[in-house]
Amino acid sequence: MQLETLIERNKPEWEVTAFVFFLMSYIWGWQGAFRGSLLVVIGGGLLFIAVSNFVHRDKARALGLRVDNLPQSLLEVGAVTIVILLVVAGSGWLLGTLREPEWWKLRAVYWHYFWAFVQQYALQAFVLTRLREVYPDENRAALSAAGWFAFLHLPNPPLTVMTFVMGYVWCRLFQRYPNLFTLALSHTILAIVTSHSFPRVWMHSMKVGPGYFNF
Repeated sequence: MQLETLIERNKPEWEVTAFVFFLMSYIWGWQGAFRGSLLVVIGGGLLFIAVSNFVHRDKARALGLRVDNLPQSLLEVGAVTIVILLVVAGSGWLLGTLREPEWWKLRAVYWHYFWAFVQQYALQAFVLTRLREVYPDENRAALSAAGWFAFLHLPNPPLTVMTFVMGYVWCRLFQRYPNLFTLALSHTILAIVTSHSFPRVWMHSMKVGPGYFNF
């Protein structure tokens, strides 16, 4: 009976594990193997999460799909984002590697925001949400979710460390005021600033998986 209870209690963690390894199979295996593979992994991942949200009867408000707490979330997320932005950009300035974003990247900011929103939806509305069912302690759940988030950014050392730290920060902010829109904005801004603050040879153009070695 204890074994059955243990298995039942850890079902959400197995969901997260299956989801992460589905993404890893794409990153390390069939990425670019056929036309439209990116759309397949995004669509498949979102479907997986949507089914999980439906089965667990997650409410939109709890998943951060809301605007009623926008002022509070914007204030907290904005303050944290500004501080980290100054640290990252300041480091790039001291290193002499701070660069202005290319015009074409600025024009693609809508795509950047969409991709950041997808990642935050996966991290907060699925990974963190499921792990909170396993770990009653909010801090432990946030650390675990950040660990999975960082795992997906291997083998890029600086990006893995940064995504662990920021994944944890975003999860803690989400636990206070669940709002995906503000977190996606923070994600977008910091991703652009980070990619233009440090030497390309350090960041390998923010690539993960086999792409990291092909830089």
